[in-house]
Amino acid sequence: MTQLTTLSDPPTNTLPRAWEPALFVGAVALLIAFRLHAFALPLEVDECVYAYTGERLLAGERLYTDLWDHHPFGGYALFAGAIALFGDAPVVFRWMATGFSAASLGLIWAIARRIGGAGCAAIAGVLFALASSDPGMAGEGCNREIYINTFVLAAWLLAIRACTLPFCSRHDSANAALADSDAGWKPAPQLDCAPCLLRVLLAGVLLGIASAFKMVVAVHWVALLGYLVVYAFRAGRWRQAIVTTLVFSIGPLMLWIGTGGYFALTNRWDAFLDATLYFNLGYAGDGESLLRFWRFFDPVRQVSPFPSALPLWIAAGIGISLGAVACLKRCGQRYSAILPYLVASYVAVCLPGRFFAHYYYLVLPPLVLLAALACVDIGQRCAVAWHTSPGVRWAPAGIVGVLLLLTQWTHYLSQPPIGITGPRYHGADFWARAMGEKLATVTDPDDTVFVYGDAAGIYYYAQRRCASRHIMAVGLAEGSRDVELHRKQLLDDIAGNNPRVIMLLFAEPPFPEWTAFLHAHYSEPVGWDMHDVHPNKAVMYVLEDPTRPIKRIDWNWNIAEAVGDDSRAAIRTADR
Repeated sequence: MTQLTTLSDPPTNTLPRAWEPALFVGAVALLIAFRLHAFALPLEVDECVYAYTGERLLAGERLYTDLWDHHPFGGYALFAGAIALFGDAPVVFRWMATGFSAASLGLIWAIARRIGGAGCAAIAGVLFALASSDPGMAGEGCNREIYINTFVLAAWLLAIRACTLPFCSRHDSANAALADSDAGWKPAPQLDCAPCLLRVLLAGVLLGIASAFKMVVAVHWVALLGYLVVYAFRAGRWRQAIVTTLVFSIGPLMLWIGTGGYFALTNRWDAFLDATLYFNLGYAGDGESLLRFWRFFDPVRQVSPFPSALPLWIAAGIGISLGAVACLKRCGQRYSAILPYLVASYVAVCLPGRFFAHYYYLVLPPLVLLAALACVDIGQRCAVAWHTSPGVRWAPAGIVGVLLLLTQWTHYLSQPPIGITGPRYHGADFWARAMGEKLATVTDPDDTVFVYGDAAGIYYYAQRRCASRHIMAVGLAEGSRDVELHRKQLLDDIAGNNPRVIMLLFAEPPFPEWTAFLHAHYSEPVGWDMHDVHPNKAVMYVLEDPTRPIKRIDWNWNIAEAVGDDSRAAIRTADR
């Protein structure tokens, strides 16, 4: 395989070489400073699922049989590894997410430098540092999308490197003929095929790893393969396109063949396939396949992700328009990799049809790259049109950066803890931590407990073992795949493990067999948590094993009193 083409658009907003390392370090420091602001927040429900499951995996329990969830194994394995090395404190996962975010910043910087020059890289790096913790996309947390982005960015960078020459090529002895950055671009020299094939192979491997966190990464595999094959065909090399497809497929195939073999050898193939494939197909099937692509812009029953990073969305929208026009004119090679990256991320967000805030985090890297390219292009055009100082080239980036900083200040930096996550989770993360701490005071470390509802944070913060393989209620809901099997498993697990305490959340309607089982084996409620705004409405009640009674405590929890914040935001988010 040979290098296919070079980027025809000359870079703008160039930087003195000595400035670039300092700006990169500054961007990383800014990113870390923003993320530190959220370190005291409780882990949210998905993060607690990964943390609790990671702990149980290290204790010898097995995924999809002893522990049931519908996600692939990547997130659990990552959290288990972090726990094995550093412990299970929330700060461990906060720092892990920060490390992956810093790595993503470095990859965004490298991509932007290659397609737009050092100035574009600096703009993209700073914009990502400002938006990395964006609460509208749950960026301050530790969810899977943060780790997926790092692997996907690395794959796209490798693919771009396999197809294009770097803008910094004047510092590369193999490309010294390209002169300085203001000169025209010459055709790419024919290089040895081994480095390109290796990059394609590694890109496939990285996407395979990312798909172990979330199956929707398959969309990126299709988009990136299309990008590579189109470049091969444009160069008139159809044989190269075939070789590229085969090499790019090796990584995901080997990972999933190996994974399937492992679960088959451990007698979990059917359980693995049912949970991660068949269940998810039903979980995502809302009967409105096309409507979900519009709901991206107006998510139903979810807080809008747009206001907190609105300047970035607008700048990226301008970048999309500029890129589309440039591509139609066949002069938009700087946009040709980022536009399909954005489309793939958009489709990946829409496929589940659920639109939780953290899903949107997958589109953040291409948004940043498109916004940076738009700032570069508009700044360059203004400088040329107005015959002004080259410094005007930086004006669009400065405007977007300042506006983004203001929205992040409003929605994130100036907010009390409950003001950051309250609009998304209605205080559920704080509530789960409080309930877990209460549960720990009335039970012993060896006791099993069960929470009927989606509140895995109670297990994590109580440090108590769930009495069932069903940590969450998602597989028990009416209409779920194999719901009768899952409900039978729940009843068998509870009967066998005899939890000392059962907590029932009223958000999850119980099924008749479950209600009958509780009436037969457990006491009347020994505690209630009443609604903060509607005091006659119960949020949760607590049952005890009558043969092992627990200490009587006040289970009622008021969000405004507990977090020490009487603001309107705290009261509003109490409607959980």
